[in-house]
Amino acid sequence: MYMTIIVSFLKGSKMKTFAISISLLSLFFVVCFVSDTPGQCTPYLGQPAPTAFVKRFSAAGFIANQQWFWHGTPVFSPDGQEMYFVKYFTDDSGTEIWFTKCENGQWSVAQKAPFSIKSLDYFDNNPFFCGSNDTLYFHSRRNNGFIQYVVRSGNGWSSPQTLNVPVPANLRAGLQFCISGNKTVYYEIDSDTSSGWETNIYSSKYENGHYSEPVNLGPGVNSDSTEILGYIDPQERFLIFASKRPGSLGYHDLYLSIRNSDNTWRNAVSLGLKVNGAFEDISPVITPDGNYFFYQTWKTGDLGYNPYWVSSKFVFDLVTDLHGETETVPNSFTLGQNYPNPFNPTTTIAYQLHEQAHVQLSIANALGETLYEVVNEIKPAGTYEYTFDADNLPTGVYFYQLIAGESRAVRKMILLR
Repeated sequence: MYMTIIVSFLKGSKMKTFAISISLLSLFFVVCFVSDTPGQCTPYLGQPAPTAFVKRFSAAGFIANQQWFWHGTPVFSPDGQEMYFVKYFTDDSGTEIWFTKCENGQWSVAQKAPFSIKSLDYFDNNPFFCGSNDTLYFHSRRNNGFIQYVVRSGNGWSSPQTLNVPVPANLRAGLQFCISGNKTVYYEIDSDTSSGWETNIYSSKYENGHYSEPVNLGPGVNSDSTEILGYIDPQERFLIFASKRPGSLGYHDLYLSIRNSDNTWRNAVSLGLKVNGAFEDISPVITPDGNYFFYQTWKTGDLGYNPYWVSSKFVFDLVTDLHGETETVPNSFTLGQNYPNPFNPTTTIAYQLHEQAHVQLSIANALGETLYEVVNEIKPAGTYEYTFDADNLPTGVYFYQLIAGESRAVRKMILLR
C-alpha cells in the first residue's frame, strides 16, 4: 500500500495529504525510497559509496564463498542499470558470466548470462562495455577468436560474434583486454621464452573497418615479468595494469603508465599502498561515471577473490602529478547521488561537466516547489561538489536538479532527523 502511494506520487500525483504525512514516516519510509527516480535502482546495488579508503564491495549474494569466487571486477553498463561479473567455480575451474539488472526499481536476482557457456575450452570472462549499453564484449576461446561480442536484441542479446583482432601466428592471446573510446583494443599476448610463457600488453587500432597488426606498448609498460590488463582511459591518456615486476609488494601489484604525445608510454609507476599489498592485486577498472576505482584481491577473511572499491580521485590526482597538467576533465555530464543519504543536516552533491555550460543547481520539495537555487553561473568542464545545509528544513524527501546547457538530471535525497 505504501509503495503504491509513493510511486503514484512521484509520477505526478497531487495527493497533498501524502506530502503532509511524510514527516511521520520513519524507518519504513527510508526503506521504501530505494531508487533515485521511479523505475531506476539505487546505484551500485545500493552499497554505501566508498571515499578515500578501500573497502570490499559487499552486496548480499555477491561475496566469494566455497563454491565460487570473482574472476575480475563488477562491470556496470554506462547507464548504471546493469552489472555483469564472472564467477570462477572451485569444483571444476570453469567460468561463467553472470548479471543483475534494474527491474521495477529493484536489482534482480543474479543469473547466468544466456550467451555464456561454462566450458574450459571457452573460459568466458572479462565482460566489457565500450561507451554504449547496446554492445557487450567478452573474452572467449570459441569461434576462432579471443574477443566475442553480443548486441542487444529485444530484451536480450544476440548470439556471440567474433571481433577480428589479429594475433601473430607464433603467439597467443591472453585472457584480458580493454577498448578505448576510438575502438583501439588493448590486449595481452603471450610469448614462449626460454624461461616459459611471458605476457606483455599490445594495442591494435581500428582503421578503415579493420584492426591493424598489434604493437607492443614498449618498455614503459612491459617488463621481463608478466603484465595483466587492465583499464584504458577512454581517451587513452593513461593505462592501469597489473604486474609482478621486481619491487612489487605482492604476487601482482597495480601500475599506471601515461601515454606521451608521440604515442609512446612513460615508465609505469605503482598505484601505491592504497591498493597494493602482500596479496595479489589485479583487474583494475574505473566506473563509467568516473567516480570509483574497482580492483580484485583476496584479503584476510575472504573465502576467495572479491572486488574492492575506493574513490577514483587518487588515480586522477596521480595522473595530474605525473603529467603536470589537469587530466580530470570528465567524459560526460553526470549528477552523482548525494552523500550521505539519508542525511542530517548536511550532504554533498557532486556533478561533472564534460564541457563549459551555464549551470543551475536547485533544491525542491516533494511537491516540486523550488526551495533554493544554490548554483547559477557559467562553469568550465570539470568535477564539482556542493555541500547543502538543510538546517532549516523538516524531515522529508527532497529533490535536487542540475541543468547544464541542454543536459538535465534529477535525483532524490532524504533528510532524516
